[in-house]
Formats: sequence, C-alpha cells, structure tokens
Amino acid sequence: MDDFLKFILGAVSALAGSVITQILQARYAGKKKLDEIVAEKQIAACTDAYIMMKRVQSVLATRNTITEAALREALDFFLLDKEEWLLRSRLFLSGKFPDLWFAIRNDITVAIKMEINATGSAAYLKKAFVGFSR
Repeated sequence: MDDFLKFILGAVSALAGSVITQILQARYAGKKKLDEIVAEKQIAACTDAYIMMKRVQSVLATRNTITEAALREALDFFLLDKEEWLLRSRLFLSGKFPDLWFAIRNDITVAIKMEINATGSAAYLKKAFVGFSR
C-alpha cells in the first residue's frame, strides 16, 4: 500500500508540474508575441514621424523667407492630414514626440497670426524645430 501511495503521489506531482509548465509557457509566448507586435508598431510610427517632420522642415526651414502660404501649408499638414495618425500612433511614439508635435502646430498657428516678416517668423519657427532635430 505504501508503494501505491508513492506512485499516486508521484503521478499527481508530475501532472501538476506538467500543467504549470504549459501555463507558464503559454503566458510567456503570448507576452513575447505582444512585445513583437508593439516593437513593429513603434518602428513604423517612428519611421512615419521622421518622414513627416522632414517634410515640414523642408516646407519651412529651407526657405529664406517663410511666407504665410508656407505656414498655412505646414499647418494644413499638421491639422488636416496627420492629426488622426498622431492620435492613433501616440502610444507607439517615443519620448516627447506628441508634445513636440502639438507645440510646433501651435507655434505655426501663432506665427500665422503674427505679422509675417522674413526674419521674425523664420527665427521663431527654426527655434521650434530644434526639439525635433535631436
């Protein structure tokens, strides 16, 4: 009887160990898959963000004189074209990018409201882009 009890106890222990191992492996595999998906989305969001900022910089920073039309083009890009993308991708963007995005959008809005002149607006906006170049 003593050997039979040891046999049952060993079988139950092996079964419990097997079940616990399967549960832990499934949990680890699920977490690993989730981490892979998040990493892919982060790479895509950061790539898109870089491309967008380069587009805005090319509209504003490469011109000697920033015109109201250029400011409006940049603002349309921020407000109309990419605002939805930013809100969808906000969790996957690194650091302070969403805050900087909104700050530049607000700076462009202020620059449009200000009197447009070649030196004041250009210096004002180039200062705003310093946060994105890092």
